[in-house]
Amino acid sequence: MANSVIGVAGWILEKFGKWADLPITPDGSPDIWSKFSAGELITNIITYKNS
Repeated sequence: MANSVIGVAGWILEKFGKWADLPITPDGSPDIWSKFSAGELITNIITYKNS
């Protein structure tokens, strides 16, 4: 994960999906887009990756 932005993104998005009390989509996955914008998620991913 340390060498992969995609790995970090997947890990962070999974955590946001589990911890953010999100509504569930018809297929059973968390609706992350209902509470977070793409910009907010990308900012978190980049900040975590660069720290």
